[in-house]
Amino acid sequence: MKRPFPFKRLIRFVLLVIAGFSITSFAYAQPRQITGTVTDAETNEPLLGVNVTVRGTTVGTITTGNGTYSLNASSGQTLVFSYVGYVNETVLITDQTVINVTMSMSTEALDEVVVVGYGTMKRSDLTGSVSSIREEDIATTKSTNVIEALQGKVAGIDMVRSSGAAGSGYSVLLRGARSLTASNSPIYIVDGIDYGSNININSNDIASMEVLKDASSTAIYGSRGANGVILITTKKGKAGAPVIAFNTYYGVTTPLGRLPLGDAEYFLRMTRDFLRTTRPAYDWDTPDDSIDVGPGLSLRENEGYLAGTDFDWVDAQMEDFGTQQDYHLSVTGGNEITNYSVSLNHMIEDNYIPNDSYKRYSIKTNLESKVTDFLSLGNSTFIAYSNQINGRGINYNMNPLTPAYDSLGNLDPEPNDRVPFENPLIDQDPDIYLNEIINTDIFSTFYAQLNLFDGLTFRSSFNFDLGFNRNGFFQGEYEGIERLSQANISMTSGYKWTFQNILTYNKDFGDHNVILTAATETVSSRTERGYQGATDLLLGNSWWWTLSSGQQDLLIAPPGDESYLQLRENQLASFIGRVHYGYKGKYLATVTGRYDGASQLAKKWDFFPSASVAWRISEESFMNNVEAVSNLKIRFGYGKTGNQSVAPYAALGSIIRTPLYYEFGPDPYLGYRTGYLDNPDLTWETTTAMNLGFDFGLFRNRISGALELYKTYTYDLLQSRTLPPTSAVPEIMQNVGETENRGIEFTLRSINVSTMDFTWSTDLTFAANREEITFLVGGVEQDIGNGWFVGHPISVFYD
Repeated sequence: MKRPFPFKRLIRFVLLVIAGFSITSFAYAQPRQITGTVTDAETNEPLLGVNVTVRGTTVGTITTGNGTYSLNASSGQTLVFSYVGYVNETVLITDQTVINVTMSMSTEALDEVVVVGYGTMKRSDLTGSVSSIREEDIATTKSTNVIEALQGKVAGIDMVRSSGAAGSGYSVLLRGARSLTASNSPIYIVDGIDYGSNININSNDIASMEVLKDASSTAIYGSRGANGVILITTKKGKAGAPVIAFNTYYGVTTPLGRLPLGDAEYFLRMTRDFLRTTRPAYDWDTPDDSIDVGPGLSLRENEGYLAGTDFDWVDAQMEDFGTQQDYHLSVTGGNEITNYSVSLNHMIEDNYIPNDSYKRYSIKTNLESKVTDFLSLGNSTFIAYSNQINGRGINYNMNPLTPAYDSLGNLDPEPNDRVPFENPLIDQDPDIYLNEIINTDIFSTFYAQLNLFDGLTFRSSFNFDLGFNRNGFFQGEYEGIERLSQANISMTSGYKWTFQNILTYNKDFGDHNVILTAATETVSSRTERGYQGATDLLLGNSWWWTLSSGQQDLLIAPPGDESYLQLRENQLASFIGRVHYGYKGKYLATVTGRYDGASQLAKKWDFFPSASVAWRISEESFMNNVEAVSNLKIRFGYGKTGNQSVAPYAALGSIIRTPLYYEFGPDPYLGYRTGYLDNPDLTWETTTAMNLGFDFGLFRNRISGALELYKTYTYDLLQSRTLPPTSAVPEIMQNVGETENRGIEFTLRSINVSTMDFTWSTDLTFAANREEITFLVGGVEQDIGNGWFVGHPISVFYD
């Protein structure tokens, strides 16, 4: 027997609590009127609109046009004065009745330290296009992929989820696409190290994210910077008593709208139109009720028509909703010598599509210790394990006249006899269909930092990144469907190590500020893959673990993937330099250069320079009386970057298996032929870009934003060139294509309300990008086979 909810007890408890608070408030010291004036510390002018609140209460007011205020408060309470663009002030009430306060302007927004390539810099000193996302904005993102936090907050970023599957990632473009065949995705740098594209870090572990968009910012990443750079900085421990935090949430997911699919009546209307055009007895003047749709329907469709069937196949393939759960536990603390942080995370996503889910377990640790006055040692480690079940998705091709179930309520294996589509509900059973992907990642960085003397630091770090992937697929037989069971499994394991050495000199000489950075970086990676599949399994209920019980495939690669490689190796060596100069904090210049060598290219080495300048107009003397403008800066930058994200051994020739067998006596043998020719001239895809930017802040940065104008030109694009049949070789990879991007970006942020207990801000972004192909191999205007057309974007719909 269920117990009724104890509403009466709950009401009595709430009333007692309210009464207790009332008695406490009455017992507090009698409130009295407090008045005063709030003025600017520098100009001594009164401030209008300052928030004056009594800490820990709902009592508050704002200052009038002459800076005065009045409210009731008691001795022992604290007044808090807050105003956008100024440093907060607090005053303890004793026996005063008049409290006057002066407030100083805050330079926090401009003095904020942001992460740039191989270092940090004050925001006011930036000369390139850099967008930042703070910790509070990141933590509110409730998604399996923290990159979603950038959506709507960074102008010029285009994000599309790769699929509707649970745990799926995002396809990210910064300022459009540039390459025809290589990757157009930005690189992700976590705590200074290239992390790869699988960003499986929990949002609660991230302190900030910076997006580098123009070439003057990304050229320091050389051959990897053409598509932009996203820098992720994770949280570290802080000196103080241990702080234990636990965050959790539970959410419900539903599809955002549905495709407007035709129902039974729509299908019948299309059938009548078909009969009007194919049967002489009907024409377009024939009324619908005079047309016998039977001849236009299959036997099963006609049965459904006569029975009045209108089956919603999309609704049948989905649950009412999916769920997301996240549990995050962290412990941070430390002292003047050592600080630490440890966090545990468990995320669960169950999709609204059955047999589709994602689970992730992760642990992150950070330890940093000041061994001596000049030496610090540290380690940051991230370990993640994920289990992803990929469902079949939604089949939108099913006919509403034919239901999923027969008259006995059993699944109909092939509901329609016109087109033998299998019933998609069958493969929602994990015993019939299962695609399970397991990933394990270990990402650990050891580092040491030497403070050699005033302004000069040396940091050396070594990172190893281990990855393990197992992708198992199984589809079983089902009575009534002519299909053999099949299963396959692919195993991938790999490692990557990165060794960095960074020397930084940051020194002020009177009105002059100089930041010098010199670095070296070496990256080496190795990936091994294996694949095996079988059909007609005798032990089908064992999924992919008993491939020997079936007809094992002679090919050891996924069907259709002739270029499948069991071994991939890459190496990258780099020499990096940057000079930043500032005069009086208003005239700024930055020059960077990077010399890269990549193993997968024939011409392995290239140099990638950039230069940028900025003028902080708001710091000029003629702007002193323009009180409405708190920040105004103009920037211009030009640089060259590369794209070396091409497959290993692309410069080498290849041989591929033919789909036919050669027979020598009773034994069959696989045949091989040349796949493509080697190219000793294969080199980088190269992008040159210029950027003009304007940063502004109004009314003590209550309103702030940026306007960006840019143009990029990409040449030496990698493109497969078809060779004449007489060459006996089908194709060769060459640097022959060209593309161009130009666009405008606008970002606006306003702080509408800002008090100690409540903040309301608004972010507005706008971006427009024009992307086009300007040259194709052979000078042709179109490549219909690949869908490429000169004068049009890379991805278009061709009709």
